[in-house]
Amino acid sequence: MAKQPLPNPRKRPKAGDSPKRARHRCGKVCVIPSGYPKVLLSTKELSAVQEAILDVIRTQRQGAVKPSFTGCTFRPGWLLISCANRETADWLKAAMPKLKLWPGAKVELVADADMPKPQVYIGHFPKTEKYSNEDILQLLEGQNSAPWLGDWRILNRVDRGNILNSRSLWIPIGRKA
Repeated sequence: MAKQPLPNPRKRPKAGDSPKRARHRCGKVCVIPSGYPKVLLSTKELSAVQEAILDVIRTQRQGAVKPSFTGCTFRPGWLLISCANRETADWLKAAMPKLKLWPGAKVELVADADMPKPQVYIGHFPKTEKYSNEDILQLLEGQNSAPWLGDWRILNRVDRGNILNSRSLWIPIGRKA
């Protein structure tokens, strides 16, 4: 297989490409759990995937492909990896079965363009620090009549402390499917 040259950073982007899109045209891929979006990876699991990829890189020092990444971002439940070139994206696809993850781990690699993008909302819920996630979702359902509220889940909770004499939670809420 003939090596393809790396993109020339001085070359002008194609018409219609933003500079950011031109930079990442080579490939953004997503590591998702089997069953996504009903199944999400935890931050600990995302770190384990990231570390497992680095372990494969360390063990293939003599490999024909030297993977090059331009970014790696934790998203709610999945990992976004920006590859510097098509060879890196192909290498990562081939390396996925070699990843040494936790027992029972099932992850997949999909192109960013094929990734379903859930809607995520952030809500401010004062005086709810003692409430469970289920309690807060019940509050939302009790105040709204949208039929899709039953599909929502709380992605995480951040206690922002004392705002106007009440504890305040900032809660990203996303649709399950």
